Amino acid sequence: MDSIFFSCICKIEPVINSVVEGGRAEAAGVEAGDKILSINGVKIKTWDDFVLEASAKKLKEEYIFEVEKADGSIQKYTVIPEIKEENGEEV
Repeated sequence: MDSIFFSCICKIEPVINSVVEGGRAEAAGVEAGDKILSINGVKIKTWDDFVLEASAKKLKEEYIFEVEKADGSIQKYTVIPEIKEENGEEV
């Protein structure tokens, strides 16, 4: 019996699925469907790139997002994360 094995390296496009209603990203102008091109000048090609860059920053710092909108235009937005405390710890 023959077996077929394969591997896949899946690269998820850095497209925003949704934003928190009333959140800081929405207030800045970020919308569902925006494709993230860069954060603070660092090019973003995959969702993993976004996660790595976003988590590399301290949560209190601002993020400058460059995004491609649905109409193809390029926009920049500055977002400062909202810090919340739960059980005495920042989350």
